[in-house]
Amino acid sequence: MGYLNRFLLILSYGMFLFGLVSFLWPLNIFNQPKDKLNIILLDVSESMNLNSRYLQSKLNHFETLKDSKDFILGGYFSESIGFASDDVKNMTSLDVIDYIKSILVGGSKWRNPLGNKRTNFETAIIECIDEWGDKFQLNICILSDGKQNDGNLKHVIKKLTKSKHQLQFISFDEVPEDIYVKSVNSSEFFEIGESLQLNVEMLSTINSTRAPVQILINDILFKEIIVSISKGSNLFTFPLVINNVGNHKISVRCVVEDSFKNNNSKSILLKSKNLEKILLVSKNNFNIGLPNAELISPLNFPRSLKELIAFQSVVLNNVSWSDFIDKGKVQALKEFINNGGKLFVAGGNESFGFGDYMGTELESLLPVKVNPSGLISILFGVDNSGSMEDDIHGVRKIDIAVNSLLDIVQILEDEDEVGVHLYNKNNLSNNLWLPLQKVNSFSKALNKQIKKIPSPSGGTFILPALETLVSKILLSDKELKLIVLITDGESKETGFKKILKEIVDSKPSIGFVLIGADVNQSSILLKDCKEIFGLNWNMININEHGWVNLKDCFKEALHSITSGFSEKGSFDIFINKYHPFMKNMKVFKQSFSGRILKTGLKEGASSLVDINDKYPLVAHWYFGKGEVMSFQSGYFENWADKWLMSSQGREYGEFLNSWLNKRNAIASKIKIVNIDGGLRILFICNNKNVSSQTEFLLEIDSNKIFLSRSDENIWSVEIKNNNKLEKLFFKSNKHYKVFLKKNKKFELFNEGLFSRIPEKEMEDIYISNKRLFNIPGAISMEESKNKYVNFKLNDMKKTFNESLFVWLILLSFIGIILFRGRIH
Repeated sequence: MGYLNRFLLILSYGMFLFGLVSFLWPLNIFNQPKDKLNIILLDVSESMNLNSRYLQSKLNHFETLKDSKDFILGGYFSESIGFASDDVKNMTSLDVIDYIKSILVGGSKWRNPLGNKRTNFETAIIECIDEWGDKFQLNICILSDGKQNDGNLKHVIKKLTKSKHQLQFISFDEVPEDIYVKSVNSSEFFEIGESLQLNVEMLSTINSTRAPVQILINDILFKEIIVSISKGSNLFTFPLVINNVGNHKISVRCVVEDSFKNNNSKSILLKSKNLEKILLVSKNNFNIGLPNAELISPLNFPRSLKELIAFQSVVLNNVSWSDFIDKGKVQALKEFINNGGKLFVAGGNESFGFGDYMGTELESLLPVKVNPSGLISILFGVDNSGSMEDDIHGVRKIDIAVNSLLDIVQILEDEDEVGVHLYNKNNLSNNLWLPLQKVNSFSKALNKQIKKIPSPSGGTFILPALETLVSKILLSDKELKLIVLITDGESKETGFKKILKEIVDSKPSIGFVLIGADVNQSSILLKDCKEIFGLNWNMININEHGWVNLKDCFKEALHSITSGFSEKGSFDIFINKYHPFMKNMKVFKQSFSGRILKTGLKEGASSLVDINDKYPLVAHWYFGKGEVMSFQSGYFENWADKWLMSSQGREYGEFLNSWLNKRNAIASKIKIVNIDGGLRILFICNNKNVSSQTEFLLEIDSNKIFLSRSDENIWSVEIKNNNKLEKLFFKSNKHYKVFLKKNKKFELFNEGLFSRIPEKEMEDIYISNKRLFNIPGAISMEESKNKYVNFKLNDMKKTFNESLFVWLILLSFIGIILFRGRIH
């Protein structure tokens, strides 16, 4: 009996351990967590190949899913995607797009797309589990119409209970509601301001509904109209006016919550008549979206006004000063602008500061200064180590360096600041030999101290000197700051990167120049400068120029730094909504990151687009009878290209195209005559470019009043009780004038070309937050939970197997207690 009790006790222990392990094993307590693998099973059975008769797009279900590949590949399944096909399971998403037709459910090898009459879910799912189930935690998603199913799903469910694999369905709606924009027609060519008609046909499966229809010009919203749509064919005619020249994409989009989004819009291309000629000067095939641009090389730029007068506008794209150094070119360009022409200068790595514009005749034409403020603070660190005692042609190197400072300051402005720090091993203090002070004061102090230069001694210790220079120059309030190190040796120290990074992180515009004799490309300091400063630094080899030419070395370095001062980081781009050119733009702020080029706005110029509300990105001014606009981006790290493609940039692009092609109504006059109790305003137009049929619009405190025409070229309006009136703004489709009240009289504040820009910008939004995918005709995952299978092991807590294991553990535990008592 004792042996039997021992046997039963051991059996009870065994049953307890077996039951416990069997119960806990599916919960992965003993298993290492597996990586997740998402598997998409695409149903391509016969029913999925049938054309949907109720869909005017004539797409079958499979083609619709293929068109939605971007949503499938970039949507819910973000970790990794596995397809139920040996051909594609290890491919990248781009490869998968090419092979998507080979993905199917049914058949042993899944090779015959659209060829299976039935959908065998059992075979497909089990083979996925057998192949990948041991290595991954699977999330199997079936895309299907739910018809012609084959196989035993109960068997699949039983297999899933042994693991944490998940099975989910996304199914098509049986009868989707759909509105289809079938056609859009209009005349192919248009004139500026001409009233056009868009003829639109829409087909609908919906009995009756009202929906917004949007008209977009170049993807920018022009107008939105609410229309009534009935089942079948619907014909509409919408008015359209285009005020910008060039080729324009016109889109008609029906904004409706239907099953198929890819057939809700249609586009056509319209071309403007009688385009003005534009001269595009570029070294490459730069495209600004103007079909009327004539491209030439900078070397072939005209040298006379006679050659330029045939053009309405000139565009300089990334052109350097060396390309324009011929005075004939600059003079011709200047005369062209003075006679009413327009100049647009586009930035790049060979223009503005990088194109040596500073101080040239070309810069004089621009609304911006290459140097943002014109004032600079410079701290010189002069090596005073023992080797600087050596002489060059009988003169000590330390004397050459210090005396050169007297020549150097002669090229600076009186309000600039200069200071000097002498450094060596024996002078590691943070006291400057001559502190920062204005140029005149510095010259006097240097003349007094020049005979008191401490004797050179010790080694070259640049690191502590650099720490001193950084701490001192940050105290200056000048916009631009420059640290200049002059040395004949090379420091072996490390730790420069930390100090140099502090300079950059401090945000002010600080540049760094190293003038050295033995500095080579392997220098630690040199490598750190390249990495940290980017463009705001320069290195001059004195041995190549000669110590006696130290002034020229500095002048070269100063010009290269200050003419292309840039700053790296995050920044905001603002539209100047108070400028008449920009007032109709809707996207006023966008954020980017990268390196920006710093320039300063000239007096009399206007900033249309700002960087951080501080540096102009797009600037404009009137020059003689003409206009000049500049887009001063260095095109660093492609942020400028991204901005031009953004909604804000596209709005500006629309304005730019119009600005380049329109002539100003300079000869128009506005007369303001005092009358009893108010003003009489006369708008007199003698310019042939302003049509006599134009209605001029007067805006007073946001109230719009049309001026009545009393003569072919004279419009007038009378305003009474104008005591509170402070501003008058006149505009037509050609011209604007702004008057401000000063001393009870109105004075002209600003005038120029007015360009209309559509009032609202809309992004294409196709993905709803409530949908797993935006597959046309697909229902959401939440809906699928109610209609189809969505199994998760954590929800299956009371299966038969679990109950069996629980009873086994309970009985074995009772057996252990019982038999242990009998043995004792």
